Amino acid sequence: MIVISLSQGTQPSRSAAVSDPRGQQAGFDGSQKDAGLSTLQAKVYIALLRLGTTQVGELCSVSEVARPEVYRILPELIDKDLVNRNLTSPTTYTAVEPERVISLLIGKVKQTLESVEGKRQTWLVHSNR
Repeated sequence: MIVISLSQGTQPSRSAAVSDPRGQQAGFDGSQKDAGLSTLQAKVYIALLRLGTTQVGELCSVSEVARPEVYRILPELIDKDLVNRNLTSPTTYTAVEPERVISLLIGKVKQTLESVEGKRQTWLVHSNR
C-alpha cells in the first residue's frame, strides 16, 4: 500500500518527498515496497498523481527524479498497471487512480492466498501418508 502524508514544510521521516506547486510535500514511509515499488517509482507515481496528465519534463521537475530515470521508470509503472501512456504528440502520461491500484493489489494478494491454500492442501495430504 502506498501511504501519502501531507505536511507543511517538513520532510517525512525515512522517506523521499515530492513537492507540489503549493509547497506541500507528499511523503511515504517505506510502505511503497509493500506495493512492489522502489522509492524512485513511488516518487514518480505520486508526482504523476498530483499533476494529472503531463509530459515527462514537468514530471521530472515535480518528482525531482532525473529525466533518464523517469524514462526508465515509466515503462515499469505501465507494466504494473499504475500509469497509462497517452497516444498524444507530445506523449503524455496519466497515473491510474489509487482506488484502482488498491483493487489490483487486493486481487494479487487474493491470488497469492489461494495459491498458498492450494499448496497447504497438497502438503497436508502428503504429510498424512
